[in-house]
Amino acid sequence: IKSCEVIAFDDLGCESVKKLYVEDFPLIVADDCYGGDIFSRGRQEFCKAE
Repeated sequence: IKSCEVIAFDDLGCESVKKLYVEDFPLIVADDCYGGDIFSRGRQEFCKAE
């Protein structure tokens, strides 16, 4: 984590909403803002293949 910025609910302290700036941080987004869920989709694809 390179830096951290509070973007909402500053009065909540450590539970405020933050924007994290990261570098070399591999990850997989499981739930997107459109309601997509990689785990459910993967399970459905696997069940179709059987």
